[in-house]
Amino acid sequence: MEGSNKKDKFIIHDLKNRIFQVKSCLDIAAELHPDIGNNVWIERSNAALQRAHQLLNELLANNNQLNSQNNISDKTLWNLEQYIETRAKPDFESLAKQYAIEIEVQCSFTKGDKFVSLNDLTIKRIKDNVVDNAINAGSTKLKVEYIMKQSHYTVVFSDNGQGMSSEQLDALLLKQYKKDEIHGLGTQFLTATAADHNFVLTYQSEPKQGTTVRFLCPYANPA
Repeated sequence: MEGSNKKDKFIIHDLKNRIFQVKSCLDIAAELHPDIGNNVWIERSNAALQRAHQLLNELLANNNQLNSQNNISDKTLWNLEQYIETRAKPDFESLAKQYAIEIEVQCSFTKGDKFVSLNDLTIKRIKDNVVDNAINAGSTKLKVEYIMKQSHYTVVFSDNGQGMSSEQLDALLLKQYKKDEIHGLGTQFLTATAADHNFVLTYQSEPKQGTTVRFLCPYANPA
């Protein structure tokens, strides 16, 4: 069962990437050829893409439920600086090449080794989710900051998209408690992941100023 569950995670992760790829291609096509939006086949493609996104959310919800029922730790202890250099930065470089967005990664390290307990696959999905949200908001740039303190570290994602008012942000975040809806910020997944890793998750957004997603994260004690 454990092996099957891991395989399902990779399949879901790959499916999410493919959906984002299709959406990115459709968005680029629409930007290059504005009149293409009136094409019936493009309309059907967008409808099919939306349904695929809904089905993906159902798969993610079921998979998260199975994980919570198994109650088995799937996290690994990492040296945080090494994790950023060997995992996080290459992931963002790959996403920047895959999608039409510029990603800048900045790091502020502390002296001495700091360790974290992370599920790498889940953290990869956070990156995918944030990049997809930024693109959907019309962003051309995404800034990622890793800031290490002595007692904790933060990861901050800031985009230059259209942003939203506090009322719009509140309404969007509350959608995570409603079933059968597409959550524009992936709030169910991000909230569950934050809770699972003991992260504190906050959002900030302003119209025409972009959106900032901030994770306040604890260190782990090495064995």
